[in-house]
Order: sequence, then structure tokens, then C-alpha cells
Amino acid sequence: TFETDNGMDVVAVTTTGKAVGLIAAGPETAVLAVDSPASLVAFSQVSGLAEQTFALAAGAIPGGMELAPDGLSLWIADLGNPLVYRLTTAGPVATWILASFPMPMAMRDVAVTGDGQRLFTLAADADDVFVHALPDVRPVDLLGATPEVEGLALRSAVRAIAGGRRAHVMRGSGVPDYPVLLTTHAGNVFFLNGSTGCADYSDLRGPRL
Repeated sequence: TFETDNGMDVVAVTTTGKAVGLIAAGPETAVLAVDSPASLVAFSQVSGLAEQTFALAAGAIPGGMELAPDGLSLWIADLGNPLVYRLTTAGPVATWILASFPMPMAMRDVAVTGDGQRLFTLAADADDVFVHALPDVRPVDLLGATPEVEGLALRSAVRAIAGGRRAHVMRGSGVPDYPVLLTTHAGNVFFLNGSTGCADYSDLRGPRL
């Protein structure tokens, strides 16, 4: 740990593998995703010391991570297994619990809507988005076209997704809802309606994230 000339502290964290993801889980604790062995390391943002390590499933490749709006859970995608993980982040780190939930396929990113009611997941090898009701991670079929629950097939090469934290009146709906932001490899940005899954490829100014 060392201090810079602008008053900011820089913290070094020792890991056993390559760091592939990093996210703050609170004012004092952050979580580092490590590739080998695949795990999550909760560490102090003050000292850099690891406080707890959580092993992921065999063959896991940690993907995108997002903290729920209430700050009580962290969601993690897995590019190597058809799973997503929820790490409870309430209370002392020693009491945090890691749980896994089955997915229709491996996922590369996750997003939680601003009301904390839905989890969106982005397929690892496709541009399909799946929707799940929280807290039980129950699949939500927004299409209803077949007996199976299908993902939302998007017409752009999606790079990442993130949940908006403020409700927004989506174009054509007249009803406030929580958007999900999608960025593309071409550098474009568009939004999904968190309730209907409808994509708005042109309304890029309204949602305040």
C-alpha cells in the first residue's frame, strides 16, 4: 500500500492467479475475480488484505459482475459453466455466502434492474439476453412463442449489459420502468425495457443511469 501525491491511496492485492474482474462491494470491501483457481477474493480497500476467498465451480471462467441496487448481493456470470453466482454482501465478510443458480447456457455478463426485481443475463457465445425473476432466479418468458423459455435475440453484437438505477418512461410506453443498458462492439448504446424486454435502438438520451 502506498500514497500518491494527490492524496489517493493505492492498495496492492496479492492473488494466486490473474485478476479478471474487480468491483466494489461496499465502502470498505471490494471483490476481485481470479481465473486460476477460479474464485472470488473479498479484500479490504484500506489494507489490501484478503478477507475471504470463495471458490467457483470446476471449469468456471468468471465473467461480468454487478452489485444489486440494495448492495446486499453481488451477481457473477460464468463463461465456462451454465451457472450464475450470487454472493451475499450483507454484514461482515466472514458471514457472506456464495450460491449458484442454473442457467440455460454459459453467460458472460449480468445486470440487475434498478428495483432489484429482475436479473438479466447475456449469453457467452451469442447475443441473446435471458430474464429471471428475483430473488428465486425464476426464468421469465417474455416472448411466449414456444413452450420453452427463450432468450431475447438482439440484432446487434452486444458487448456488455448493466442495470439502470433510476426509473425512466421508455419510448412509446408512457409508464416509468427500469431500463437495462446494452453496449455493442461497434460502440453503440441502446436500452431494454426491464419489464417487457422491448429494445429501444434510438432513445439514447432519456434514461438516467
